[in-house]
Amino acid sequence: MYTKEVKLLIEKKLLANKRTDRGVTVIALAVIIIVLLILAGVGINAISGDNGIIKRAGDAKEASNSAQEKEILQESAVRAMEKSPEGDVEKQYLEEELNIYPGSSKYTSTTTDDGIEVTFTDSNNKYIVKPDGRVTPKT
Repeated sequence: MYTKEVKLLIEKKLLANKRTDRGVTVIALAVIIIVLLILAGVGINAISGDNGIIKRAGDAKEASNSAQEKEILQESAVRAMEKSPEGDVEKQYLEEELNIYPGSSKYTSTTTDDGIEVTFTDSNNKYIVKPDGRVTPKT
């Protein structure tokens, strides 16, 4: 039915198609691997880079702890002012009020010219409690 030349031509064409299909598969695989490597690099950088998720989570935790410490100090200062006969924040009353809060007993306090300096030992954050009850971070 077919001549030898036609059969050879058909076989050549089939072999050429097989080689081409394999080549495309290898190229597609290489492209996929390159894309995955790029995505992995971007993902790792997003997680652990200078402004990565882990660093931002740590910064958020520090900010939250500082805000909580300041809130504890503000509430303690108001209560200390209520106890004081002069209506000012006094060290002894402030310490009494600070000891009420769970976990807030890890602090040191000293009297300075500006007021009472309170240092939380876990975070090493320092605050000044003014006689009028204002709480400011020590810089």
